[in-house]
Amino acid sequence: MNPQPEFPAADFSTTLRTLSPTTHWCPQIHVPCPASQLAQILQQLRTHLPHHNPEVACDDLTTAEKLPLNHAADCRLLLLCPIVRPLDIPRLATLAAAHCCSVVVGHFRHVELVAAAARTACQRIPVLVELSMGRQLSGVTPGPDASNLASAVHRLPELQLRGLFLRHPCHGVHEPEVQRRSLQSGLSMCRHTLQMLLQQQPATENDGTDHDSRIVLGNLPLSLLSDFHGAAVCNPWPADNNMQRPHELISVSPSAIPALVIARPTLDMCVAASFTAAAATVDRQWHVARPAGAVISDHVGGYFTLQLDGPALDLKIGDEIDLEPRSQSAVPVHSR
Repeated sequence: MNPQPEFPAADFSTTLRTLSPTTHWCPQIHVPCPASQLAQILQQLRTHLPHHNPEVACDDLTTAEKLPLNHAADCRLLLLCPIVRPLDIPRLATLAAAHCCSVVVGHFRHVELVAAAARTACQRIPVLVELSMGRQLSGVTPGPDASNLASAVHRLPELQLRGLFLRHPCHGVHEPEVQRRSLQSGLSMCRHTLQMLLQQQPATENDGTDHDSRIVLGNLPLSLLSDFHGAAVCNPWPADNNMQRPHELISVSPSAIPALVIARPTLDMCVAASFTAAAATVDRQWHVARPAGAVISDHVGGYFTLQLDGPALDLKIGDEIDLEPRSQSAVPVHSR
């Protein structure tokens, strides 16, 4: 097995010079990386962003738990997937007790579980409320729904409302000008939501007129880095995302993979997330093996939007489903 490539300092420096002076870089780590590699990332963050404690983003708890952070007590963590199961409360509490750990939420149930972890850790946990950009993969609708969820976070003394999060501000668009318009549209939704929150909660922490300082973006095209003046950008690193990963070095098992239900935006729809290597395979088609009545209607990265019928209507946030490659069965789940 070939060693994973180093992160070139020159490329890192070039990327950070493109950022607005008000924005910090939060590299998104998809897979656990060697201690030497993580140390290099953190050192580059300290060198190029000396006014910020280094922060890294992780897709899920397992990745965060495997990061070799024993000698990086000042490193902050950002968990991009919400906590959806009670059994994850002590895991989040352990991370929060060791590091400043922010968590993305998109539902009142997510907020309850993060608050429980904060009480267990005896630590206040910062929270980012995720806004949906229209495909209902995750997050809450901008405006009143998002403002109400943010207000619920603000009312809990165990939590600190850090701001809002857009996971894919330019998803599905490739023309540079269209990407720019998509970014500005997403930022406008964030500003509108923050203005509503300010009207509901005049004493909101870190309030003020600079709403952009409370907005965090994920997966922002590099060509638009200079157009964003918000709090942070969470992009995969290295920027070209070509780092060899374990699933690129070994064959992917065709067996079923688990996914967790993280949102129920409507009675007949839910969103599930799976961060196994196979789930992120771009050209692989999936169907739901369990429960019956669930059909995948959309798939972006590790997120699956499901249309529900029959037994699948009983799915709740935190429930586990099984996904199988489409080639495993030609018979749709709902026709069994």
